[in-house]
Amino acid sequence: MFGPADHAPVEASTALALPGTRLSEGVVEFGLAVGIGLEERLALDRKISRTFAEVEERVNRRMGRLRVELQKKEAQLECERLDGERLRREKQEVEERAAYLSRQVSAAVEMMERLKTDLQEKEAELSERQQEMVDVECFLRDTAEKEAEAKSRLQVFMETLLARAERAERLLLLSSHSHPNHCTHAPGGSGSDDIITNKMQETVGNRRSYSVSGSCRLRDRPVSLHPHSAFASRTRTLSLGSGGLDGDRYAAGGGREERLWFGEGGWGNRHHSTEEEEEEEEEEEEELRLWSSAERRRFIRTHTPGSDAPSSLCSTPSRRHGDRQLEADTLRLRAGLFCVFPYLDVRSLLRVAEVCSDWRFVARHPAVWTRLHLENGRVSAQFLITLSQWCTQTHTVVLHNLRPRSRRAGETREDYHRSTRGSVELGVEAVLRSAGGSLLHLWVSQCSHILTDRTLWLTSCYCRNLQTLTYRSSSDPVGHEVLWALGAGCRSISSLQVAPAHPCQQPTRFGERCLQTIGRCWPHLRCLGVGGASCGTRGLVDVVRCCAQLQVLELERFSDLGLQAATDLCEAGLTALQTLVLVHTPVSGQALLHFHSETTKHEMDWVISARTQTLTSSVCAQACVTTSGPLSSRFQRQITSTSPTLRKLNICLEKSSAP
Repeated sequence: MFGPADHAPVEASTALALPGTRLSEGVVEFGLAVGIGLEERLALDRKISRTFAEVEERVNRRMGRLRVELQKKEAQLECERLDGERLRREKQEVEERAAYLSRQVSAAVEMMERLKTDLQEKEAELSERQQEMVDVECFLRDTAEKEAEAKSRLQVFMETLLARAERAERLLLLSSHSHPNHCTHAPGGSGSDDIITNKMQETVGNRRSYSVSGSCRLRDRPVSLHPHSAFASRTRTLSLGSGGLDGDRYAAGGGREERLWFGEGGWGNRHHSTEEEEEEEEEEEEELRLWSSAERRRFIRTHTPGSDAPSSLCSTPSRRHGDRQLEADTLRLRAGLFCVFPYLDVRSLLRVAEVCSDWRFVARHPAVWTRLHLENGRVSAQFLITLSQWCTQTHTVVLHNLRPRSRRAGETREDYHRSTRGSVELGVEAVLRSAGGSLLHLWVSQCSHILTDRTLWLTSCYCRNLQTLTYRSSSDPVGHEVLWALGAGCRSISSLQVAPAHPCQQPTRFGERCLQTIGRCWPHLRCLGVGGASCGTRGLVDVVRCCAQLQVLELERFSDLGLQAATDLCEAGLTALQTLVLVHTPVSGQALLHFHSETTKHEMDWVISARTQTLTSSVCAQACVTTSGPLSSRFQRQITSTSPTLRKLNICLEKSSAP
């Protein structure tokens, strides 16, 4: 078809020709060999090219997918590696924790062993202590029995001794009776019995009664005796239980015996609070032994239940009730006194201490002297030193308007002031030292000359827990040195009132520097009272800026409080202020309105006590004109005062706030 048959067959090439490579030769060769046309070859080349492109594209896509999968596998492998490291770290931590817990368990076991050993030792010690307590109780019981036996023997001995004394006295009376000129009768025919009766009444009147023990004390010793009074009458029996008194019948023929029997408990069966009282009781028992038989009979006859005199004067508590009943009664009495005595003043406490031993015990107990209030009186340093021994639990001390001793005759005023200046500070120091850390509130006011600012220095040394301090003095106002020492010693003060009293003898002592010291030393102040002619707005602004928690501010006799001062104070602080007290401080109506406008977010109390010339009618009118909007009724209500101009300002404010 393509040529003659003698042409030898040509082998078909298995290689693919790239497009554009020896195209002419290929055409000639193909044309000669197979006889393919140019167009068919071009089409074949295009197909081959498309095939190569498709294959390359597929290979590229496949490679991209494989690359993405490879990246995923690498990421997964990295995650697995990180997980493996994390698990390795956790395993190490768990192993370390297990080792630590094992050590803790070992230590706990050792500690339990030690505690068990200590517990066994403590139990053994407790058993020893219990055995010692049992031994002590047995010893006390034996001692009490021996004491009771000794008391009974002593009672028998005393009775025997009294009987012998009465017998000797009777013989003495009989011998004196044989001499009629030895004694004479009293005029008026009353006889010596009346004299003895009067002296016995004096003796009973001077006694000191104890409400718990029920016994009596006889202070005076009878003096006069009458020889015939011992035989005037027979003694009647005074039945007062086991603690009563019995008088024996007289024997016939001048051998009658009179005997004063003491009860089973005896006169000495009473508890004493101090050794001094025991000595006094022994002295009084000696006085009782020296009584004559006539006076004892007269005493018994006039104090029987049928007589008008109280029969309980000679009664003693029965031993049958024992000491326990007395202790219970004493405790009940003292508990009741402890409920009453804390409400008594100092003078009353000192008076009730003279009633009896139980009252003195309660009246001089430190728990009663928690508040020491002295005012409007003359005191001495020795008096305060005496009080200091009972002020170990005192938390409040008030010293107001105390005066020194009176001026002696011939003593000049200068010598008097020189000798009385600081004369009470030694006693105040003793009180402060005794109170110590328990003192929380201290008030010293109007105690000129006898108390100076050295009192505050002593307070900083002894009372470190002080919370409230008020010091008002006209002769010695507080200075910045004392305030600095007080701030270093008493850091817990939350209420401070140190404005000088009027008229002040040193008006320049309390000034701007004192205000700055207050702001630096006590930044947590809640109540502050300052004042004086030397104080200005600058120092007050420093205090307000430092004391952000200030709730009550009292300004007394400041030089001026105008609009600029009010603006500076409000800008510096006063965010927590609740009460503003102005005492004899010139203030303008604009300043009041500014304070009111700045404190509208929270209600603030106003207490104003100003001088008459402080606010004028023009200022009131100006304040009323500048008022925009109704003022609070509380502000209008709190601004009233005795000053006529303040009443005018209140009327103007009410008119301006009316709808």
